[in-house]
Amino acid sequence: VNADQAATAIAGLLDAELFFLSDVPGVLDESKSRLTELSAANAETLIAKKVITDGMIVKVRAAQEAASALGKPVTIASWQDTEALLNLQHHSIGTQILPLPVEEQE
Repeated sequence: VNADQAATAIAGLLDAELFFLSDVPGVLDESKSRLTELSAANAETLIAKKVITDGMIVKVRAAQEAASALGKPVTIASWQDTEALLNLQHHSIGTQILPLPVEEQE
């Protein structure tokens, strides 16, 4: 079972926010700064420019699928900042991956 798909199913059943945790603070732009949100179009642009590479491509695409399935953003964030994870209501962490517009979903 794919862990990202299992987490998506559980989040859907609980109507919960979903976080995909990684070893980086979120999706990074060309200057290595964390993006606060990322649309599918912007993700594809950054992939084409080789800004998003390797395992982060897989994570971003999994988050896009999850966001579209859940109908709300999914966050990619670091597991290393436990303080921020414990205070989500007071802090913005990671990168919110936006769901595809309804007309673009299959």
